[in-house]
Amino acid sequence: MFIEELILDGFKSYAQRTVITGFDKQFNAITGLNGSGKSNILDSICFVLGISNLKQVRAGNLQDLVYKRGQAGVTKASVTIVFNNADKANSPVGYERFDQITVTRQVVIGGQNKYLINGHNKQRARVQDLFHSVQLNVDNPHFLIMQGRITKVLNNKPMEHLGMLEESSGTRMYEHKKLSAMKTIEKKDRRLEEINRVLEEEVTPMLEKLRRDRTSYLEFQKTEMEIEHLQRVVVAHNFMVAEETLRTSVAGCEDMKAEVEALRRGAKQEQLDLKDADTNIEALERKRAAQGAGQIKEQEAAVSALAVKLVTANTGWTHRKEGVTSEREAKQALAEGRAEAAKAVERKGEELEELRSTCASVIEDNRQVQRDLERLNDQYQAMSTGMSEEGKASSFAERIMDAKTRASAHATEGTAAAVKFKHAAAELKRLRPAAAKADKAFAKTRAELERCERELAALADRSAGGAAWASGGSIELFTGEGSFSDTHTVVVAPPASRGPDAPHREVRARHFVIATGSRPRELPAFPADGRRTLTSDHLCALRSFPRSLLIVGAGVIGMEYATIFAQFHQTTVYLANERRSRLLPGEDADVADFLTRNLEAQGVRVLH
Repeated sequence: MFIEELILDGFKSYAQRTVITGFDKQFNAITGLNGSGKSNILDSICFVLGISNLKQVRAGNLQDLVYKRGQAGVTKASVTIVFNNADKANSPVGYERFDQITVTRQVVIGGQNKYLINGHNKQRARVQDLFHSVQLNVDNPHFLIMQGRITKVLNNKPMEHLGMLEESSGTRMYEHKKLSAMKTIEKKDRRLEEINRVLEEEVTPMLEKLRRDRTSYLEFQKTEMEIEHLQRVVVAHNFMVAEETLRTSVAGCEDMKAEVEALRRGAKQEQLDLKDADTNIEALERKRAAQGAGQIKEQEAAVSALAVKLVTANTGWTHRKEGVTSEREAKQALAEGRAEAAKAVERKGEELEELRSTCASVIEDNRQVQRDLERLNDQYQAMSTGMSEEGKASSFAERIMDAKTRASAHATEGTAAAVKFKHAAAELKRLRPAAAKADKAFAKTRAELERCERELAALADRSAGGAAWASGGSIELFTGEGSFSDTHTVVVAPPASRGPDAPHREVRARHFVIATGSRPRELPAFPADGRRTLTSDHLCALRSFPRSLLIVGAGVIGMEYATIFAQFHQTTVYLANERRSRLLPGEDADVADFLTRNLEAQGVRVLH
């Protein structure tokens, strides 16, 4: 299967429908001048093959593929590839009956994107399966090598070359399907585990509960049926008992009627006897009333007299009870008044002491006033006679002038002091926030100083421990070429500079850490002598910084040493790129440009 015809309509720089025919069966490259559109041809092929990484076709989104992003009246980009399918042995699976296969992809401004195979709408996965069946993986298109990617393909890693071989042999499609199937199986396994977990944790306990409920319900139904049966038996038994009782009751009813009749006759006789008894009682009551009328009057008079005495006694008892209560209250009031009086006496005593001390102070003040009065009289007499207190002769007016002069001087000093105080207060108010900030900064600085002192002490401890290099402690350095004589012994051969007679050293240990490092590549025309021409090993052994340094090779190691020496600001660094147009040729161009600008900002002179 190969390309026969390519039709572009509104795709990138092709605004009008453009048909490209005449592709050779061995067509494998596009060449042309800059700007002739050769890259857009490859981009259109990748577009039809369903590429998902638009950066490989130099676009940020699908709208970038439309001519001038739809601003020139073109709102749709369409690319159609007509494949020759005459070779049925290498035909895609399912398309062996077609001599030509037409694959079309359209994108419309607004987001609509569709695929067509032989004029029928298809999903993107179906298009990818078609191309995978003929060993074309558009998401990793090694069969399409874009401009500027030849060097990267040549520098590919072994795994990437293996991927290209797998694509060429057609196994990559099955590998993807295998991975997809494995992921589907893992999802199904996780789903199955989840279902088993749900069955185990939720469904099974629910089933067990429902089984127990079913058993309980069946037992309940059985019990209900037994209860219903027993209730019927009880009702039948009660019916039989009731019938037997009825028969017995009918037989006894006749006997009870006879007894009732006999009782009625007896009741009539009892009523007659009761009337005779009532007549006798009335006669006896009339007789007793006649005899006991006088006694009842005497007893009623005695009861009245006793009632009067009882009322008098109750009244006296109530008055006495109220008197006792009032006496108790008066006693309580007297006790409280006594306590208040004692407190008042104590307060009055304190006030008396205060008055006594006040009187003493007043007397002392009076005496001081008398002394001051006498002193003032003496001064007045002295001023009247024209003598000062020190005995010097001066007039009263002169002394007044001196006093005024001194008072004015004191007033001036007081005013100046007030102004200074005001300025000092304002300055204090202004400096107070700064002082608070300074206190906080001092506290922070002090904490930082303490932290630095702790770190310094720790460094001192570590440096003291590191003195073992010179003092024969726990760390010992051997220089030379090492080799294992057994699994726990390393023999160190001394460098050749020490002479052939230098002794070998053996080092025994349970564990060894092997750091092989790398071996520098030397240029045949400039052998490394360790003085003017240096390798990376010689750079690590320098005792001082050189004035200038030319680093040949702009790979990772050259960039590393250029950065190291540039940051010390002791050496003028020149970085020469070896037969390449930019630094780090194995990396992306934007990364290399960024690192180039960074090195030049640090003072490194990059030589292309």
